[in-house]
Amino acid sequence: MPELLEIKCKKQTRVVLFLVILFVMERPRFITYITSGTQWRTVFFVMEILVYVYILLVWINNRRVSGIFIMALLLYGTIIISTLYNGGSVGTAIQNHIGYIFMVMLIDNEIDDIDSLWQACILYLMLMTIIDSVVAVSFPGGLYPNNFTYNGQQYSNQRTLFFSAQNGFGIYLIYFLFFKGEYDLRKRSRVGLTFYILFIVGFVIMAVNLRSLTTMVGSLAMFIIIVLSEVINKMQPRLFSIYSFMGIVLVMFISFVVLSIIGNLSGLFITDVLGGSLTFSGRKIIWEHAIDKIALRPILGYGYMSTTGVRNLLELSSAPHAHDYFLQLGLIGGCLAIVLYLITLVKVADSIKKKQYDYTEIVITAFMFAFLILSVFEYSTSKLYWAVFAYAFYRGKKQATVKEKPSMTNELLGWSFII
Repeated sequence: MPELLEIKCKKQTRVVLFLVILFVMERPRFITYITSGTQWRTVFFVMEILVYVYILLVWINNRRVSGIFIMALLLYGTIIISTLYNGGSVGTAIQNHIGYIFMVMLIDNEIDDIDSLWQACILYLMLMTIIDSVVAVSFPGGLYPNNFTYNGQQYSNQRTLFFSAQNGFGIYLIYFLFFKGEYDLRKRSRVGLTFYILFIVGFVIMAVNLRSLTTMVGSLAMFIIIVLSEVINKMQPRLFSIYSFMGIVLVMFISFVVLSIIGNLSGLFITDVLGGSLTFSGRKIIWEHAIDKIALRPILGYGYMSTTGVRNLLELSSAPHAHDYFLQLGLIGGCLAIVLYLITLVKVADSIKKKQYDYTEIVITAFMFAFLILSVFEYSTSKLYWAVFAYAFYRGKKQATVKEKPSMTNELLGWSFII
């Protein structure tokens, strides 16, 4: 009995530790807002350093390098090199991108006992959804001002919530669906009541209050796939494949981004249906400008830029980013960054394909489909998707644990390279 109590206390301590790590790495926007320009900003910077040092020390002790870590290092290393080449702020570029690499390292560290980290993610994302739902209803104009100045004129940005902003709410709901859905299905082959309740609450908030269609479509597609996971697991339909979903998203990208620019398809869409005050026509103009700029510097792009820098580059007040994940990568890292990211997606897809009808792989496939749909219209700065990538990668490796070396492991100077 004392031993069981000790084990339970250790697990609870680990969950609390991971909650602190998540709070630092996925810091609420409101906290960033109220600490801006104060000494608390330095405190959070020190906390961030301490979290990274902890992750690094555990990672060095484990002496294990995954293929996803290598891809993240190459991708964000390319962006940092591009920033240096273009005369940008390398320090700021490192500060804004190193967290993605450390998120992969965190999964490298915890892959042998992932449950405590997953429980922390579920709790944190539940808190996000509940608090931001209350804020969205209570503060129709946003929790705090989110204005910016461009060319001497003041503009209003997305509605602000506590943890996120208008479109970010649905993105974090999608992360909750992944972590909760994967954990429940892996543990008991069915999702719990909390999964349904939070999805319904979040979806209603998006539909009635936030009006963010892109995240509604992505979260609904993911929810349906997870709910049907038992049917998919038993029937194993051939059409259910990560590559099929990637093909659908590719068609979406070509139809919405490429053909809308060439053929002016924006007239087929009702204004304002794609979220906030930014219409489909607005996105079309941003995509046009982004593609034009990428064509001028196709290899390395322009390096890291602040939202003001992107607006100045694209010469558009409505463009804090390219409103497309792939185009944003093209702007800051050129075609080289896009290629590295596509290679990463293929590595993840290959890992899923090996066990595509297992419950976990079904949930990962659902997440990838939802995330890629959003990638056509949005650019997310959350680091959690790299956690999903790394976890999916390890799932594709047999016996990927410390005690039982995975079949794809290469040893070099005592380090395990799982590629």
